Amino acid sequence: MSVNPRLGRSVLYASIALLLLVAIVVATVVIPSVKADISPRATPAEAAAAFWVNTIVDCVVASILLLIAVRVRFRSPALTTCLLILGVVILLFGFALYDAARAFKHLPTTSALLVACSVATLLTAVLACVSAFLLPKRTKHENQANPG
Repeated sequence: MSVNPRLGRSVLYASIALLLLVAIVVATVVIPSVKADISPRATPAEAAAAFWVNTIVDCVVASILLLIAVRVRFRSPALTTCLLILGVVILLFGFALYDAARAFKHLPTTSALLVACSVATLLTAVLACVSAFLLPKRTKHENQANPG
């Protein structure tokens, strides 16, 4: 069964869009809301710093995925490993967002946004891992014509 060669790139572009959307929502809505939290046990500075780390990691991973989508033509074992590792990293940061959503349940809007962001991040992790197997393999003919 042959897979459309553009499907892998399309899945990568969808992953990039979701990650950037999550980063924008966290940076523009969640962090200001967390900084304004005045509940007795709140530590807004530490929470905001943790969300900035998540946002920066999302942007870095999106940049790596963009580089892969633009530059890579064929699947290799190293690329598959790289995409799977990136998927696991995204997955862990998605779990962190879900944990934060539970911690901020006293801020219902922020909590709902964090749940939505964690779901989008978890979907991105799945898409990144799936894209590792949707990129086309190099055929024997292409190996002989272009060994590098």
